[in-house]
Amino acid sequence: MHVLKHQNYLLICDHNLDNYKFLDHTTDILVETHSQSIEGVFTQAGLALSDTMIDLSTIESKLNKKINVTGYDLPSLLYNWLEELIVIFDIEGIIFNDFKINIIQSKNYKLEATALGEIFNKIKHKPKIEVKAVTYHMLKIKKLNNHFNAKFLLDI
Repeated sequence: MHVLKHQNYLLICDHNLDNYKFLDHTTDILVETHSQSIEGVFTQAGLALSDTMIDLSTIESKLNKKINVTGYDLPSLLYNWLEELIVIFDIEGIIFNDFKINIIQSKNYKLEATALGEIFNKIKHKPKIEVKAVTYHMLKIKKLNNHFNAKFLLDI
C-alpha cells in the first residue's frame, strides 16, 4: 500500500488501482473512491470509513462478520453499507480492515459482505475522528469507461 500526500488530498493506493482519497471540505470528511469493480468501490468506501475513525495499520483481522444490506439503487446501497458499518462500530465495538463483498442486482440491490477486523481497543487502535453518520449530500456513484467512482460525505 502506498500513501501519497498532496496539498489538497491524501491518496491511499493499493496494488490493483483501487483507492480512496480524502478531499477538502470545510466541516466534514469528503471521500472519493475508485475501482475497476463496483464491489471494489464499496470495499474502498469501507476502508476509508475505518481509516477516518482509526489508524488502519493497528487493526488485525481477528474476526469476521457477515453483513447484508439492501438499497433501491447503488447510492442508497452505499449509504446503507456505510451506515451499517457505523452502527456495528457504535453498538458492537467492532472495527474492520478488510472486506469481501458481493453485490447482486435484481429489482433492488443487495450487498453481501464478510468484514474482517477486531474489537476496538482505544489504547491499541489510536482513535482519530468520531464519525456520526454518512449523508446523502454529495453522494454519487459513476461508471467511467472500465472503472467506477464514488463520492460521499461523512458527518463528524
